[in-house]
Amino acid sequence: MPLVIYLGLHAIMREPASILPPEQRQATLAVLNVNAPTATLDEEEHSPAEEAKDQLAPVLLLDTLTEEAVGTISQWLRQDTANHIALIWLQPVPYIAARLAQEADAESALQEWQHMANATLSFFRQHRRQVTLVGAELGVESPAQNDITLLTLPAVEHAPLYTLAATQLLANNTALQEIASHLLASSACVYPQTRSERSNVLTALACHRQTLQHLHTNEQQLNNLKERCSKAENQLAQLHAEKQASEVQFNKQHQAHQAAASKKQAELQQQLNSTQEENEQVITELHKVQETLETTLLERDAARKQAAELKKAQTALEQVQKEKAALETRLSTATTAHQQAKKAAEDAKQQAQKSSQQQQAEHNKALVSVQEENDLIIAELHKVQETLETTLHERDAARKQAAELKKAQTALAQVQKEKAALQTQLTAEQATVQKVQQQHQEAQQQVSRLQQELTSTKEENELVIAELHRLQELLESKLIERDALVKQRDNIRVQHGIVIQQRDSALQQLDQRLAQLQQLHPELKKYQEEQTSLYGRLERYQKQLNIQKSEFQQVLQEQEIWLQWLRAHATRYITATYRYSRAYRKALSQQIALLEVSQHFDKQWYIEQNPDIANSNMSPAEHYIKVGALEGRNPSPNFDTDFYITQNHDVAEAGHHPLLHFLRHGQLEQRLTTYEQRQLPSPSSAVSGVSHE
Repeated sequence: MPLVIYLGLHAIMREPASILPPEQRQATLAVLNVNAPTATLDEEEHSPAEEAKDQLAPVLLLDTLTEEAVGTISQWLRQDTANHIALIWLQPVPYIAARLAQEADAESALQEWQHMANATLSFFRQHRRQVTLVGAELGVESPAQNDITLLTLPAVEHAPLYTLAATQLLANNTALQEIASHLLASSACVYPQTRSERSNVLTALACHRQTLQHLHTNEQQLNNLKERCSKAENQLAQLHAEKQASEVQFNKQHQAHQAAASKKQAELQQQLNSTQEENEQVITELHKVQETLETTLLERDAARKQAAELKKAQTALEQVQKEKAALETRLSTATTAHQQAKKAAEDAKQQAQKSSQQQQAEHNKALVSVQEENDLIIAELHKVQETLETTLHERDAARKQAAELKKAQTALAQVQKEKAALQTQLTAEQATVQKVQQQHQEAQQQVSRLQQELTSTKEENELVIAELHRLQELLESKLIERDALVKQRDNIRVQHGIVIQQRDSALQQLDQRLAQLQQLHPELKKYQEEQTSLYGRLERYQKQLNIQKSEFQQVLQEQEIWLQWLRAHATRYITATYRYSRAYRKALSQQIALLEVSQHFDKQWYIEQNPDIANSNMSPAEHYIKVGALEGRNPSPNFDTDFYITQNHDVAEAGHHPLLHFLRHGQLEQRLTTYEQRQLPSPSSAVSGVSHE
């Protein structure tokens, strides 16, 4: 499996390892080091769980190709000729845009990419039979899945302005364009020795493409989830705010209700205390009545011993029973009247919802009726007290009769038989008295219930009155607010009139100012036209100056490169030119044969352009190899010696023969040979044409 090296991913993402599959095995420079204990990538022992990782090509992530990294990788390649590297380089526009988004200087970003690209080309030219170049683009699918010229990486989220700025910087820098075209041409170049590794590189990069697609879909899903989470958080915040507002409102209402309830409770407590005092007074009166009844019963028991007194007592008891029956009837009428009053109170309460004035009047009537009923009950109690007083008077009369009974003791024996019968009647009367007492207790209970109902009706009436007072206060506050709003309306009307006057005056001033501006507009337009013409002339002069400066710098650079090549070529071939060893003659004959079969060497054209070589003893091809290239002569109209040397720094530095280098290496790398080829519309169109061929 080949070794895949990614260059410059640190500029476009914080974690470059995230684009790799989870089962991908990562390599390091320490593993590639020949002097390290583990110098190979395939001889390590792995567990069965890691066998899936061994099926993928190892990946090495580098920020750039430093001298140390180049030395380590070169040693690893020289260790075994079967070792192969797929070097993935990043396109200039996404790299520069990402660096600009990271607040890097434009000049430094351009220099970083140029340094990385030059190092990549130099490394490829040193190990072209063991290295395959692959370009990487962001967020754009490559034209063909079977073509490894371009690899698609995930798009980076930054402002489109940075991409436009990077594109403009690249368009203004011809050197970067040429380096990018060389990289693309070298990426499309496939040597016969590397065809066997092409399938392995395709499988490895296909796996990377699938991983990148999954990563892109995962990023889209993550963005969708983030949007949903943000919407849910906003809704939750709104609900939380609504909840807080409702809680505040509820607390205010609860406090208001608590204050009203405490106030009503205090009033009810006062009323309860007053009613308890009244009940205590009534109970004391009833206790007094009960004590008098008990005394009368005791005295009646004493009087029963006397026969004559018993007869009168029976008549008195009959009268008492009649009076009690009358009291019961009166109590029943009182209860019916109270029920009627209660119904009337309920009707009044229902009618109170329709009109507050009628409700108050009806409740007052109900209260009056209840008070009248209470007065009637008190009057009945007074009547009962009067009857008890009459019984007391009768008891006094019975005492007087008791004195008379002493005289009639003689006749008592005769009446003993009658007395036994009277005793039986007395037991029956005692039972009736007990029944009367029970009825009296029931009447007391009914009176207590009536009192409770009376208190409840009073409480309801007080609640209704309190509600009416609250409504009255609310109406008064509304009236006050209405008066305040009327005053504010009047003030706003006055202010509105003032504002209208100010607006009219301001409009008049604006009209005057507009007239003045209209008068100055022609002069301003004239000045603007003069300024645009001056700017146009200044831009034309600046462009001409930039063109002359760039041409002068290019000429100087070409002269320096040409001198550098001359020095290197002279030191390399000056002694070999006059050496007539067998190996040299054999190599020279091979070079002459290579030139004569090439379409870039025209023998007849070379003789016509250089008539001085007709008298020499060398053939045109031999003359060009030994002398012509040194003198800057061209072998054919399709190959410019000066152009090829000045445009290929590696050829100038190494001192290679220009045409021989092109026929051996430059032709496969699609290097330019004349100035006319440089006038193509764009490097990308040239590269696309080569790839289609």
